[in-house]
Amino acid sequence: MTFFPLTEILLYIAIFFAPFDATHVVISGPNLSMELTRGEAFWSSGPVKFTAVESQLAREENSTSKTTNVYEYVQNALKANWASEERVFLDNTTTLEKTPSGFIMRVKGVDPEPLTYTITYRRDTPGPRTSTSLPAPTINVLGAVKKPGAYSLQVGATLLDALAAAGGGGPAADVRKISIVRGPAGEKPTVTSHDATAILRGQTTNPLLLDHDTIFVPETIF
Repeated sequence: MTFFPLTEILLYIAIFFAPFDATHVVISGPNLSMELTRGEAFWSSGPVKFTAVESQLAREENSTSKTTNVYEYVQNALKANWASEERVFLDNTTTLEKTPSGFIMRVKGVDPEPLTYTITYRRDTPGPRTSTSLPAPTINVLGAVKKPGAYSLQVGATLLDALAAAGGGGPAADVRKISIVRGPAGEKPTVTSHDATAILRGQTTNPLLLDHDTIFVPETIF
């Protein structure tokens, strides 16, 4: 698989903004055609596994990993309120548009017409995913919350759902730096950082939780 910077940006956006019930995503455009399938903690294309972690795209193949920081290119997409915005400029030459089925990225080059790339999500079966395809998660919520502990949540539960189950943040909670720790026992976990305030404002996505995720809410350091 050829790995270009543009491909990395498309992959990150496709994975990070994927709806919780999407099982596949197709990325296509000039000289590019990829289909990814959702796993429990990653997306895969053949033997290659991808994850979107803290504005970085992680790629693993044959026990070899590569991580690329894409924040410089996707920051405007991360800050966008997609509930009200349909298009944002990633830079002076690139736009990202929200569509009912995914996204369209247009890149201006030397040709009069911009290069067009599409990101399209689909499900294995119509309707929301059920417990037969994705287990109902049991989540550990630790740190500065009112009721820390383990919680059994519904399929499709999000970070905000888990925080609500734990009674919300305590008086000293720093909800701008909440961590989700994910990974099988005995392996190095992935840790992603999330800002609950930005989620509530619609400035970033509310991440889907998987079974055995651990959420840690730190205390504010004065």
